[in-house]
Amino acid sequence: MRLETIGHATLLLQDAAGAPLLATDPWLTGSTYWRSWWIENYPGPAEIARLAASPWLYISHEHPDHYHPPSLRLLRDQGADPQVLLPPFLSMGMEGHLQELGYRTRRLPEEGWLRLAPDLQVLSIALWNNDSILLLDTPEALIVNLNDAKPDDRSLRRLGALRAALGKRCVLLRSYSPASPMNSYWQNGKRVERGGKRGYVRAAAKACRLIGADDFVPFASQVVFRRADTDWANDFKVRYADLRRFWGAPARLHQPYSCLELGGAEVTRQDPATFDPHVTARTRALVAEQEEANRQARFTPKDHARLEQSLRQLRSLLRAWLPKGFSIKADGVRLFWNSLRGRLEQRDKHSKAGHFTLSMPLLPLKQAATFGHLGDLSIPMFTRIELHGPTRPRRVDVFFMLLILRDYGYLGAPGRTLRWLRWAAKLRLQARRPLPRPDAAAPTSAAAPQAGGLAPARGK
Repeated sequence: MRLETIGHATLLLQDAAGAPLLATDPWLTGSTYWRSWWIENYPGPAEIARLAASPWLYISHEHPDHYHPPSLRLLRDQGADPQVLLPPFLSMGMEGHLQELGYRTRRLPEEGWLRLAPDLQVLSIALWNNDSILLLDTPEALIVNLNDAKPDDRSLRRLGALRAALGKRCVLLRSYSPASPMNSYWQNGKRVERGGKRGYVRAAAKACRLIGADDFVPFASQVVFRRADTDWANDFKVRYADLRRFWGAPARLHQPYSCLELGGAEVTRQDPATFDPHVTARTRALVAEQEEANRQARFTPKDHARLEQSLRQLRSLLRAWLPKGFSIKADGVRLFWNSLRGRLEQRDKHSKAGHFTLSMPLLPLKQAATFGHLGDLSIPMFTRIELHGPTRPRRVDVFFMLLILRDYGYLGAPGRTLRWLRWAAKLRLQARRPLPRPDAAAPTSAAAPQAGGLAPARGK
């Protein structure tokens, strides 16, 4: 079998004859996060055709660099008709959206192997924050796709125990560069340092050691930031040269965009000089168009009401976690979340009240409030976080996680919160048990539709 990485977080597994078997997380065209994120090497027609021919497609989670509707429409236009495999999350919006796009969907069993082909079984591990891990068992290797997931050491050792039990080659794929507000914190006019490039590389190397990986393929970090207010983040990207410099694991370190023959040592790599970043007049115009739309944006009473309503769904948690509240600065708009009153207040333009101030363009704030993606504002790199007084970054990290869990429908009402807590506790108990080994006697799954039931839409 052959393993190939494409675009950003797209894995393509092909059988011994070169026929596509399974692809993951297709982001193949355009941008994400309000024209901030672009791929450093866009796939060409031949690669897209191979992806379109895959009978199975797995989507790890709902972030738009993994669940990217324009790319899914592109694949449909190319004649793609895979069955889409989804993690066993408690709730997700993308299932209904995929079906609206004409895709057949199937939720994978909770930590149970599913045979997709005579020589391929898959297992999905759901995490409490609606991220997931995908395991692919082939005759030659166990492929562990951590993607953006950051499991704890116990969970990594659990994967290592399975790898040891199977006694075969292990290939690990994992993100390795900032995709969070890690470098966006400021205090007293200075950027707050939080680990740096060495820390990201060491985390990836540690995962390799705990799992016992033989090969590491850099993955899900092939992003370039192109907005005028986000291009600063390119200086903080972890690149292949940084991986080589700080690597500290026995696993073989491969370059991004590598093709591995799982049955042997052959590896082919794409020359970085041939990368296609799509820096064209058209893409520059799209960025300029987005920036102009932001300049034209106006904050209306309806926007205020939507944002306040979203935050009020968390008012008890925010009162306990952020008793001093926090400020929002979005171009000419100044807002203050009063945690004690549970209200979003207009403030003077010079106000810096509360634990911190979030500064961001106005249009993303309006759209995030409209479509219910407030947690996404922590990712694009244009949100600056100014910490007030003794406030530490951890307080803001937890705040953004509360927003993300609200976006997924897990917080905001006692019943939803209780169901999520029970589910998270069940996942924690499962993580204490050994992972099941692939079932050698399991029959091959039919590719017929088998939807797992629609979950509440998230609005993406």
